[in-house]
Amino acid sequence: MKSNETLASARTTHVRVAERKRCFTFSFAEAVLSIGVISILSVMLMPALNEARTASHRSTCEFNLFAIGMALKAYADDHDIYPFAAEPVVSTLRHAGYLKSADDIRCPMDVNREGNTYSNGYLGGHPMTIRPADPLLVCGWHARIGSLAVFADARVTALSQVVDDDVVPISITHANNSVQPGFLLNDSEAVIITSSDGNEATLYGNNGAYFIAASYDPFENSGYGQFQIVIGYDLDPQTNSQQECEVSSAQPVRLVTSLSYCNIEVVSNPAKNSTELDWNPNDGFGGSIDIEYFHSYRLSHTLNGQVAENQTQTGEVTYQISESALTEL
Repeated sequence: MKSNETLASARTTHVRVAERKRCFTFSFAEAVLSIGVISILSVMLMPALNEARTASHRSTCEFNLFAIGMALKAYADDHDIYPFAAEPVVSTLRHAGYLKSADDIRCPMDVNREGNTYSNGYLGGHPMTIRPADPLLVCGWHARIGSLAVFADARVTALSQVVDDDVVPISITHANNSVQPGFLLNDSEAVIITSSDGNEATLYGNNGAYFIAASYDPFENSGYGQFQIVIGYDLDPQTNSQQECEVSSAQPVRLVTSLSYCNIEVVSNPAKNSTELDWNPNDGFGGSIDIEYFHSYRLSHTLNGQVAENQTQTGEVTYQISESALTEL
């Protein structure tokens, strides 16, 4: 009798173990299936999540630009001049009380935390739009989704809606690494700017010259194309040495910069090996600018509206830039 009970008990135990094995096998398969479904859903949802994150960044940036635009308008109404020709825009507006110091006026896509002469990821000009009468501020980190721009009337718009001509994609590298606005130039290794149709410009600098932005217009230069580059200089009054910028290209290059009392546009002379635009901050009352090997240039004084320009190819010209005037030396 006991042996029968023992046998029955053994059979029952064997059945339970088999059921447990079947349950374990089913649970494992179910887990694998669930993980597979979750992985597929994740892959499907990833573009939507990235798009949502980009939209969030863009909204934050638009709000920042709108706030800066309102502050610019208020500053201009009070002072009859826009502030960004003299020093970084955001810091100027904060120091003057037009933006709260606690406000985080920084583009959420800004990867350069070192700061630059234009401050906080918002640039005081763009090569396709900068003109003496345009109080334009551009976010330089939205290039791949349409750069955002703000005017002093506080309008916020995509830069592509402002520009008349097509903007051809370009690559900007230094030592095979991508370059961001505010990059400090050096004289040992060039920043290389390459257009999608294979044209190239090289950019060197020294003692506080910065790369800010670049574009390529394929319709300029009778359809042969032209580079347009925005550069910046360290406007700290403690800076003593001459700040140098040199560009070389078989294509014409339009160099644009803003100094303390002057906006400058220079078209290079491709027939020369290089074109130089050098800033000496302590030469004279306001400093002087040297332009070498140019095809044409245009300087406009930001305070009195004075304009100096030359369309004749020449070797070198130097202007003293003071608070009151432009003086050719």
